[in-house]
Amino acid sequence: MSKKIEINYDGECAFCASSIRWLRQHDHGNQLSYKTLPKGASCVKLEDEDGTWEASTAALRAVGHLGGKWRVISRILMLIPRQVRDALYRLIAKHRHSLSTGVQATQNNAE
Repeated sequence: MSKKIEINYDGECAFCASSIRWLRQHDHGNQLSYKTLPKGASCVKLEDEDGTWEASTAALRAVGHLGGKWRVISRILMLIPRQVRDALYRLIAKHRHSLSTGVQATQNNAE
């Protein structure tokens, strides 16, 4: 078995925690592991067999590792130039704390 793919995310962000819950629900191969970023860090990071990625590339690679239709969707979205994807990522990141109002950011981080 190969090393798990590690995703580092903002554990204090409800939108981020909700995204991680979605990944957990769709990770039927149980190949992703999750870790919260240090306080003050705000950019998702992913480490897999091909290297370390951040921002939109990290998010899309995480989705791609789910396989099936998610891999296809990820690859299609990766065709969008990184500068455009990262600009959208930064816009979402800037407002991430207000995107999931009412959703608790509590997450079981033990894995």
